[in-house]
Amino acid sequence: MIKMLFRKRGSLLSARLAQFFGVSAQQLPIRARGFSSFDLPNLQLAIQAVTRERGGTPETIGYLKSMTMFSNSFRDLLSTGGYDPAVVGPVQYRQVETGVGEELSCVEEGIFLINLPVGKVAALLRQDQMKGSLQLEVTSTNEGLASDFILWVRDAIARLNVYRGKVLSLEGKQEQGRCTSHEIRFHRLPEVNREQIILPAEVLRVLERNTIGFFKNAQKLLDSGRSVKRGLLLFGKPGTGKTFTARWLAQATPGLTVLVMSGEQLWLIRECCQLARMLAPSLVIMEDVDLIASARDESRHPMYQVTLHQLLNEMDGIEAPAPILFLLTTNRPDAIEPAIASRPGRIDQAIEYPLPDADCRRQLIELYSRGLVLEVRDIDTIVARTEGASPAFIQEMLRKAALFAAEEPSSDMLRVTDEHCQAALRELLFSGGELTRRLLGFSTEG
Repeated sequence: MIKMLFRKRGSLLSARLAQFFGVSAQQLPIRARGFSSFDLPNLQLAIQAVTRERGGTPETIGYLKSMTMFSNSFRDLLSTGGYDPAVVGPVQYRQVETGVGEELSCVEEGIFLINLPVGKVAALLRQDQMKGSLQLEVTSTNEGLASDFILWVRDAIARLNVYRGKVLSLEGKQEQGRCTSHEIRFHRLPEVNREQIILPAEVLRVLERNTIGFFKNAQKLLDSGRSVKRGLLLFGKPGTGKTFTARWLAQATPGLTVLVMSGEQLWLIRECCQLARMLAPSLVIMEDVDLIASARDESRHPMYQVTLHQLLNEMDGIEAPAPILFLLTTNRPDAIEPAIASRPGRIDQAIEYPLPDADCRRQLIELYSRGLVLEVRDIDTIVARTEGASPAFIQEMLRKAALFAAEEPSSDMLRVTDEHCQAALRELLFSGGELTRRLLGFSTEG
């Protein structure tokens, strides 16, 4: 009686597949492959592409299984033993982000019935809750076709990957020390041009050679048997432009995949590096890397120990057929563990970001006064008074000077004068106290 009531919910899934293949599907061989949970949109596009490119006709069906059925593998879903065999049901879809403001409707739990000129395949796409991954299981009357179909899907993912060439961050959930799910976030960085990077000429040359030049000449390096994995450390006082430079580099090489990692995500370093390998050429940005060392010293939590261990291993051992650059930043190079700071294979080049000299401060004043009418008669005095200031400090000085100018009756254009700049400096250097100076990177040393 229970079995008959269950069947009223829909036709048996095993019967539907027998109808599709013309033979019982219960004895057909099954081929399976696991995929990362963030590959859901890639699998959707790849299966559609394989079907279309190989002249197939598709149909998608869903299924319902009882609460007593522990697994939703193809083998268990096709079983007719017991009281609760699986029946045909609705397809389960999920909207997945594929870019900033872009989404794709993806089959999360369902079966693709595909009639190809070379034969028929049934492809089950399901979640593996235990592993936090996706499983693609394929069955066919032609065992070789099932294996080929999985290979075709893998090749299509490599061609159509929705994450390639975009700015990404990786998020995840942890339960009892293990990652249970991944999610990729897309970002649109503020536009930064080369002319906005104000550095001493030699520092800028070294920076460009080890970043833009590295990606530009990667094929020559590969052809000569050189490694195309590099580690670059940018260090200097707060506000000297390290993060700003990273944003520029993320946009300076067309087609580059950028992965941005903050302290909260560094426990996902292994997954991040897997993405970097898969989506190369890649730039992996790790800001304030000294926080990893600090966290390791100050905490006995296994998460922090594993994070540093994985960071070292991934930077040391990652190899890919396309270039990968690890870009690390820190305000405290002395706090970085010797294993990162000095051992070969981790960091190939360290670049110090100095406080701007007089010429750079003059350029910064010109840069950050754009959009204002700068009526400063004695620019040399402003340049001299900002000795020891970081780019962030000079930017805030001009913003505050513009605020003083806005308080005066004038035309629509803000006219910033010597008096406005001097008032801004007084407020920043004296009224704000030592804390404001530290926050904006103003140094009184030397």
